[in-house]
Amino acid sequence: MLPPPMKEHTVRNLQDALLAVSPDYFNYADPDGRRRYGERVFAYELYHQMRLRFPLSHYVDGEFQKGLRAIPELERTETLIPDLVIHHRDELTKNLLAIEIKTSSRIDGSDLLRDMQKLEFHTRPHRPEGGGLDFQVGVLLIVNSSFREGLRRMKDDERRAFGESSQNAPRVAVWNVEKPLARKGGNYGDGRLSSECLRIYRADAIAKGISEFE
Repeated sequence: MLPPPMKEHTVRNLQDALLAVSPDYFNYADPDGRRRYGERVFAYELYHQMRLRFPLSHYVDGEFQKGLRAIPELERTETLIPDLVIHHRDELTKNLLAIEIKTSSRIDGSDLLRDMQKLEFHTRPHRPEGGGLDFQVGVLLIVNSSFREGLRRMKDDERRAFGESSQNAPRVAVWNVEKPLARKGGNYGDGRLSSECLRIYRADAIAKGISEFE
């Protein structure tokens, strides 16, 4: 396990990378005037900003299939692959960060549940007899929509399951940028997002007070 200063450094670097993404990468207008919420457009720019900030001793990879053959109890499907990871490719230790990204203007409850379960697995400590992949930090990054509203729209069974997964995921947090706005004094081309846009909810805290989101 990484020491606390390294985990804090990882979170700080991710926040710096996210705030360096200009708001016009979060959503944009196409030529016919319709608003687009392209996950890859946003994710590729975030990937670029992460590459500038994280140590050369680790790889920043997109949709990397990590160690599934070493985990016998899991079905090997692409649904277990996070959107972005920072890790060592050739081992199941020294994994820093796993990120799931949602950019839609209206998030679906089943998608939130699936992503939280995925991050719970990736941040679960690894054991020789089976277990998780021991990523030190997991982030469910939701942009362009409200996490609270998405949680309210969940079916009762989905909300209960989300709470259970959150309770078992002390290394995971939900990061929410509901409305991306440029920093004060800046503009959409200066490459900076206002820090006031970002809300962070620890997963275990969500589990303890999930009724507050209803």
